[in-house]
Amino acid sequence: MEGNHPRRADQALETQAMKGNWSRGEPPINVYKRLQPKSEVQDDSALRCITLSHNVMETTESTLQCGAIPLRTLQGGKVPGPMPRMGPPSASGGPLTSSCQARSRGTGEITTGSTDPPTHRNINILQWNAEGIYNKKIPLTERLQQENIDIACIQESHLKENQRFTIRGYQTFRSDREGRTKGGVAILVRNSIPTQEFAVNTSNQAEIHGVTIKADNQHIQIFNVYSPSDRDLALDTMQTQDSKCLIVGDFNSHSEAWGYKEADRRGEEVEDWQVDNGLILLNDPDDPPSFFSRRWLSCTSPDLAFATNDISRIATRTVLNQLGGSDHRPIKISLDLNFKPQTTNALPRWNYKKANWEKYTALMDEYSLKINNKRQNLNKKIKAFNEVILKAAQKSIPRGARKNYKPYWTEELQQQEDAINEARERVEEDPTVENNITLKAATALHKRTLIQGARKAWHEKTENLNLDKDGKKLWNLTKALNDESYQSSTITLEQDGKLYTGKQAADIFANQFAETSDLDIPAGKGREIRDAQNSFPEQHEEKLMSSPFVLRELEDALATLKLRKAPGPDKITNEMLLHLGPGSKKKLLQLFNDGWRSGTVPQVWKEATMIPNRQLFDKTGQQKTK
Repeated sequence: MEGNHPRRADQALETQAMKGNWSRGEPPINVYKRLQPKSEVQDDSALRCITLSHNVMETTESTLQCGAIPLRTLQGGKVPGPMPRMGPPSASGGPLTSSCQARSRGTGEITTGSTDPPTHRNINILQWNAEGIYNKKIPLTERLQQENIDIACIQESHLKENQRFTIRGYQTFRSDREGRTKGGVAILVRNSIPTQEFAVNTSNQAEIHGVTIKADNQHIQIFNVYSPSDRDLALDTMQTQDSKCLIVGDFNSHSEAWGYKEADRRGEEVEDWQVDNGLILLNDPDDPPSFFSRRWLSCTSPDLAFATNDISRIATRTVLNQLGGSDHRPIKISLDLNFKPQTTNALPRWNYKKANWEKYTALMDEYSLKINNKRQNLNKKIKAFNEVILKAAQKSIPRGARKNYKPYWTEELQQQEDAINEARERVEEDPTVENNITLKAATALHKRTLIQGARKAWHEKTENLNLDKDGKKLWNLTKALNDESYQSSTITLEQDGKLYTGKQAADIFANQFAETSDLDIPAGKGREIRDAQNSFPEQHEEKLMSSPFVLRELEDALATLKLRKAPGPDKITNEMLLHLGPGSKKKLLQLFNDGWRSGTVPQVWKEATMIPNRQLFDKTGQQKTK
C-alpha cells in the first residue's frame, strides 16, 4: 500500500503532531504546515390617531476531525474506520466496502459524526447541486420542511435573470450565470435569520456567492461555490474569515481526502488553498458518495464542505436521499450552536370573512362601559380602550393561517419519490444498464407528474378568477408573477462589518434619519420668530376651534378608513374601528374630546412602525424596483 502512495507520511509524524504539538495548544493546521513541506500536506396601530379634521394617521481538544488537513495517504485504500475527527465528539464509520455504497431507504441516510438526539436547536444547512431548480421547487420545499433546513446553498440553479423563484418562508439570494446556459448559484435563508448578502467577483470563472448570517450574536460567513470543470476554481477570490466561516459547493476536483482513488490538478489546487487558509475538510473519505454519473455508471464525491476550526468542531455532515431526480444527493450540515431562532412579534392574522361582527359590536359596548372616564391620565384611558378592542376581537374574530402549505404535493408524488430513492440505491449498489434505465424512467415519471400538477393548479387558479369581484386576487397574482410580493424577512442593517436587527437596527435607522433631517437653526432666528408672533394683534378665539367634537364628525372620520391596512404598534386594525358599537363610539369620542380640551396628543398615537424599503439595483447600478 505504501508503494502506491509515495507521499504517505510516517505514522510517528502523525503521533508527534497529535500529541506533542497539540499539547502546546497549537492547532493541527499549523502543526502539519511546520512539520511537512507544503507538497506533503493535504487539506482536507395602533389605534389610528384619528384626527377629526377628517384625517386618519397610520405605523466552537479532542481529536482531529477527518479531513482536518489529513496526511495525504492516511486514508489511501480501504483503511478500517475513518480518520479521527475533531468534532463532533464521537465518530461513525467502517471499512469502505464499495465506491457506491448502498443505503436502504428507511435507515439508509448515513451521518458522519455524533447521532445522539439533539437537546437543543441546531442550525441546519443544506448543500445541493440541483441540476436545475425551477422544476424541482415542490420536492425541494418538501425536503426543507422535512429536514428543518435553515439555509440552503444550491449549485447549478439554471435560473435566468428574469425568472422568478421563491419559496415560502425563505429569503432568496441569487447569482445567475450570464451569457451561458445552465450554471448559477442560489442561497435560501429562513426569514427569521438576519442575513446580509455579498458578492464575489471571479472574473467569469467559478461561480461564488455568499451571505453573512447572525445567530445568537455570532456572525457566520457562508460561501456557496460552483466550479465547472472547464473554469478556473478562483478560490483566492474568497476573502474568508479566520473563524466562523463555512464554504460548501461542487468543486469538480479529485483527491484521496474526499474519497477519490487519486488526485488531479484541481484537487491539489483545492488542497493548497485549504492549507493556506487554515480550513478543515468536513468530508470523510468513507462517507457515501454524493454524485452518481448515469453516463459512466460511477459514484464520486465532488460536493465538498470546508470550515474554520471552530465551525468544524460543531459540524455534523449527513448525505441524504436523492432529491428531485438530480444526480447529486443533497447534504445536510448541522451546526451545534445552541441556536435559538428569532421569534418575530408577528401580528395575528385576523380572518375577517368569518368574523362575528354582531358579537364584536356587543362586546365592545359592554367592555367600554368599564373604562373609568374619571382618570386624569389620558394615556391610561387610551391603553384601556385598546385592550378592550383586542379582547373583543379575540372572542369574535378567528385567527391563524395554514402552516407549511403544500400546493399539490400528493400521495402519488410521494410514492414516485420513494420509487426514485429505491432505484437510485439499486443502481449505486449494482451499476448495470438495466438499473440505470429504471432510475431514468422513475425520474422522468416523477418530473412529468410534477409539471402536470403545476399546470393543473395554474388553470384552476386562473379559471376561477372573477375580474368583476376578484380584482384584489388578480392584482396579488400579478405582483407575485412580477416578484413584487412582500416577504416578511427580518430587517437587517450592516454597520462597521456587523449585522443589527430589532431595536438595534431601529436605533441605527433613527439616528441616520436624525442626522440627515436635523436643521441647524441659528439662535437669533428663533428670537425673530417669537418677536413676529408677539407682534400679531390679539384675536378672538373662534368657537369652531374650541367646541367639542360631535358623533357625526367621528363617524365621518371613521368612514374614510381603508380596509386591509397594516396596523401600528397597538395592533388595532381599521376593520375593528369600523365595527364599533354605539356605546364604544361614544367612549372613543370622549377620549378625543379629552385630548382636544387639554391640548394633549396621547403617546400611543405618536408611535408608528417604520419599515425601510429595500432598494433593488441591477448590476449597472440602476434601480430596478422600490
